[in-house]
Order: sequence, then C-alpha cells, then structure tokens
Amino acid sequence: MLTSVPPWLIILAIVGLLFVFWLIGMAPVIQRERARELFRLQHERLEVLFLTHVRLTGSPRGLIWQSCTFVGPALLARDRHSRQIIAFVPITIQFEAEPEGDMVELPAVGQPRHATAVFWFHRGQWETAGKTIFNHTPEQVMERFREQYAE
Repeated sequence: MLTSVPPWLIILAIVGLLFVFWLIGMAPVIQRERARELFRLQHERLEVLFLTHVRLTGSPRGLIWQSCTFVGPALLARDRHSRQIIAFVPITIQFEAEPEGDMVELPAVGQPRHATAVFWFHRGQWETAGKTIFNHTPEQVMERFREQYAE
C-alpha cells in the first residue's frame, strides 16, 4: 500500500535540490576568489619561488637572472581544456651577462625587461615551473592565447 508523502516534504526536497545545484554552480566562483586571495597573501613567497625556478631553466641563453619583481596584480584565467586556474603576472626582470659569454659586450643586457610570469593553482596551492612569456603583458597573453584561456 502506498503512503501519501506530505507536500511539505516534497517542497523541502525540491528546495534542497535547488540549493545543491546553486552550490555546484557557485563552486568555480568560490574557487577563483580563494585562488585570488591566496595569491595576494603569498605574493612574496611566489616571487622567490618563481625566481628560483627560472634560474634553473637556463633561459635565455647567455644571461643570468639577477632579479625579478612582480609589478602588478595577477590576471586570473581558466584553461579551457583542464579547467585549471592560471595566473598571469606582470614582471620586470633584470639580467646580467654570463662571464666570458657572448652577451658580455651588449649594452642592452642590463636594461630591465618586461614579461609575464605564469602560475597555476593546483590542489589549493599556487605553483610555477618558471614559465616566462617575454615582451607580453598579461592582457596580451590572454589575447594571443584566447583559444586556450578564458577569463
């Protein structure tokens, strides 16, 4: 024999389902804001981490990374394929020529260079491999790679 379900229980179940769907829709927004806040809070640690990684890359050839400074806020994007949050950060880099290298005589070596540093948000932490996009602002990176990244 079927028992009648009280109407208030049906309404409660519908409201509960709507709440769950709302939470699922809000998850990316919440994750993005959390990532933005963590980046802001870990700013100095991420600068050191980035400089540590880029010094190991050996790029550009013949130059030594002397300093790297974040010069503006991170532009957050989402990788269209992996859905991972990416941060593009404007940086100013100072190089010096490797001793006895090909670049020693070039006067432009010591001039500050502008570039964009790339970070990704993975399991609640910001990480980097020292990827640098030279001669582009974060906005230019977004425009150039718009098929790969979305704001």
